[in-house]
Amino acid sequence: MHSEVTPKDIQRNLDSSLEEERLGGLRALRVSCGEEWLPLLYRAMGDSSWRVRKEAVEIFLALPGAIDHISGVVSLLYADDNAGARNAAVEILTRLGRQSLPCLFAEMECEDRDVRKFILDILGEIRDTSAVPLMIEALSDNDGNIRAAAAENLGKIGSVAAVSPLLDLMEEADLLLRFTILQALGQIGAEVPVESLLKWSREPLLRKALYDCLGQLGGIEVAEELVQGLFDDKINVRHSALLALEKVERRHPGELTARLPAPIRKNLAEALGLLLEDGPDRVRRAALLLIGVLKDEQAAFQLLPLLAEESLREAATKALISMGRKAAASLMDHWQSVEAYQRPYLAYVVGMTGCVEGLNHLLSALQSEDADLRAVSAQALGVLGVEKAVSPLVSLLDDKSDTVRSAALEALATLGGKYPERVYGALQKLLGAEDFHLRTCALSIISRLDVPAAESALVFALKDETPQVRQAAVKALGKCCSSRHHDALLLALTDEDPEVRRMAVDVFARSVGPDAFEPLSLAVQDEDLWVRVSAIRGLGATDCPAAWSLLTHSLNDPVGLVVIAALETLAEQDLDQATLFLVEALSHPDPEVVTASLKILAAAGRQREIESAQPCLCQHAASEVRLAYARVLVEDAGDQALAVLREMNRQESDELVRRQLDVLLEDVARGNI
Repeated sequence: MHSEVTPKDIQRNLDSSLEEERLGGLRALRVSCGEEWLPLLYRAMGDSSWRVRKEAVEIFLALPGAIDHISGVVSLLYADDNAGARNAAVEILTRLGRQSLPCLFAEMECEDRDVRKFILDILGEIRDTSAVPLMIEALSDNDGNIRAAAAENLGKIGSVAAVSPLLDLMEEADLLLRFTILQALGQIGAEVPVESLLKWSREPLLRKALYDCLGQLGGIEVAEELVQGLFDDKINVRHSALLALEKVERRHPGELTARLPAPIRKNLAEALGLLLEDGPDRVRRAALLLIGVLKDEQAAFQLLPLLAEESLREAATKALISMGRKAAASLMDHWQSVEAYQRPYLAYVVGMTGCVEGLNHLLSALQSEDADLRAVSAQALGVLGVEKAVSPLVSLLDDKSDTVRSAALEALATLGGKYPERVYGALQKLLGAEDFHLRTCALSIISRLDVPAAESALVFALKDETPQVRQAAVKALGKCCSSRHHDALLLALTDEDPEVRRMAVDVFARSVGPDAFEPLSLAVQDEDLWVRVSAIRGLGATDCPAAWSLLTHSLNDPVGLVVIAALETLAEQDLDQATLFLVEALSHPDPEVVTASLKILAAAGRQREIESAQPCLCQHAASEVRLAYARVLVEDAGDQALAVLREMNRQESDELVRRQLDVLLEDVARGNI
């Protein structure tokens, strides 16, 4: 149908006043476009509609030999009466990337200054370093706009080679060009003799660009100039100076306080206090960072209100922590006067700075109605490492909030490293608590304490009436990894709760020693299938010769998941010997066992064994087996599987399976597999 379309038809469409008809003409062009149609395409690139221009650009770029017609696109750059055509040409030349470079380099010889500027902008977007010499040469162009475009786009490319020519040009450039050069130098970010830049601080209109530039490439030697910039008459200049100082500090952490003279640091602290009161959040966050660096304790109170501002809360908290213990201590008199939702942040600062002056506030906060405050205070008390906090934290293990209980538990575990006997003594009474959650919490902490009585407590807990407590005890004993607990864990293997037995099996399996074989051989006969599965996998890790017999015996297990565990473990032990069992399992009545065996054999590259079972697998009663076989066939045989797959598809009666076989056939045909 499209072959009947002629250039006249398309031209008639493109002449239409209706945008949709012009787009329709282009759609016909997309199908039929050849060299003879290009003038129409170029014309469409200058259309008044951006949709038409966009469509024309895409059609051109989709042409197989688009680069061969690049001169036609370049000619559009000269269309000084049609901005749309120029923009379309710029987009095409940019998207062609390095392919368009030879043509662009040659065109820079033209007399049209607008075209030269377009070319520099395109080169800046392509960002190929081969354009740098030409762009540096353009810094000497007679036209000021060309020089500015060259400087700007050298900055985009980030060419270090351009630094020296840009600095030379700075001396003779006008104000606007100097502004552009400073931006370019900042983008390049290469080392520059800063004295050659600092002299431009005497020019008020250049200060913002200068400070932006110094922020990108300056060292600590520019800090004094930037501090002066914090007192500039213009607010945007002050903001640029502050953001530049922040970048310098991040590049040279700690040097501001070490190398700035005391009077300058005092000026800096004063200016930061002023800038903190107003301005965009980005600027205020920079001020907070520097306030934290200066560690000016007197500024701590000024930061308190910022804990109420969501966008600044984190930065203010970090600043207070950076300022240290004394700054935090200076705020303790204000604990009661701050808003309730600010206290958790204050409590966090107390803990992170080791501010023992806040101890009583934290202890008192454990009784607060605010769960967040209770949790953070508990965490902070753990960090402070004060013995006095042990009993209050133990009381918090019964808190109604999970978060608070968790924070108290971690805090007690931390304190237990410092005061193990004290923490154990405080927890002992919980081992007899009526609430099993409390008994479980106590065991969790006790398991981390280095006290002789702790292990006895864990063993005793194996007799607890609640399964969750016994599980916690087994888990805790597992972390000890001590042969002393062998008998206790053997007892756990007879527990009435299958999860306790399974966890005990996991502990024995991890021990991977000869002592593990006997308990695992008992567990492999357990009535619970998950215990048997864990025991089988554990036996594989014992590397005991007698384990092989138990594993092969498990192949007769009535539960398919157990059989699969045995097959996988046997294959890991000795693939050659296990192959016989894997082949036999291809006839297993459980489709999951058949599928698992098939995958193990495929992963091991046992194609011959799989092929011998092909008739059985192709016509297996279970659809998942048929599909699994088809996938194995495709992955291992690729396009050679086509004939078998087609036959399977022809005989397949299940619609869902047939659709998936269709997908596999398409993938093979397309070479996707």
